[in-house]
Amino acid sequence: MLSRPDDLAPHARALVAASSRNPLAAKMSHAGRVWTSVLAGQVDADAVEEAARGLASVGLAWDGARLAGHGSRRSEDRKVSSRLLACARELHPREAPRSADAESHTAAARTTTSSPLSEREREVAELVLQGKTYAEIGKEIFISPRTAEHHMAQIKRRLGASSRSDLIAKLRVTLGATG
Repeated sequence: MLSRPDDLAPHARALVAASSRNPLAAKMSHAGRVWTSVLAGQVDADAVEEAARGLASVGLAWDGARLAGHGSRRSEDRKVSSRLLACARELHPREAPRSADAESHTAAARTTTSSPLSEREREVAELVLQGKTYAEIGKEIFISPRTAEHHMAQIKRRLGASSRSDLIAKLRVTLGATG
């Protein structure tokens, strides 16, 4: 889609149409307009930060961080750049180093919940198990291929998989046992 921006038009129209009845679509639609402005070199720090935080509020913190980071790089004003970079750092999901105590607590928490995966991660995982590529997943659920890849990396960490084949096996068990 990067080389064919016109391909985005139907997706943008669908988001705008759904935005009145779906909070996720509303946040994504607003962020899309802001992102387009940023790409055109028009960086409004308030709008970028609002859109980035809006994405984070609907579970798309990584995407919000990317938007703020991109706005930071596109801005010519050092204060604006610094502000948006701080926003990006704040929103970017990080995995803290785990202690043995944290690992045992996490394992205990997983046994008491129905799934160690978020709803979005389950969605991505199911599509991976169907054999879809990150690009195909992105088209189907309106995320970038990079975001799909990020979700898979997070899933791999959550499930403690050591390789791609181990991950696929653990996904089959996890989704089969809870789905």
